[in-house]
Amino acid sequence: MPSPIRTKVLRVTENGNDPNDNRGDPNYLSTAPQKPNWMNDFVLTQEQIEELGNPVWVFSDVIIQGHLITIVGPPGCGKTALAMSIASEVPKD
Repeated sequence: MPSPIRTKVLRVTENGNDPNDNRGDPNYLSTAPQKPNWMNDFVLTQEQIEELGNPVWVFSDVIIQGHLITIVGPPGCGKTALAMSIASEVPKD
């Protein structure tokens, strides 16, 4: 009986085998879209900042306790490295 598992060979580049990896394209970042409008929903107004009072910071000036942050950017810009760096500095409680 033949195996139901099939294999696929992915194209391999100097950056790995991600078919969506465009780091080799010199125009990739210049054609990236500008900040989408939905991102403005995550920016606090001065009034909202004042309502926070004196927040408890999980990570100084970046993450407020009980809040969510979003890290966005093109592939290879360092999102994972930033998240891991922050995670390594957050105290374990």
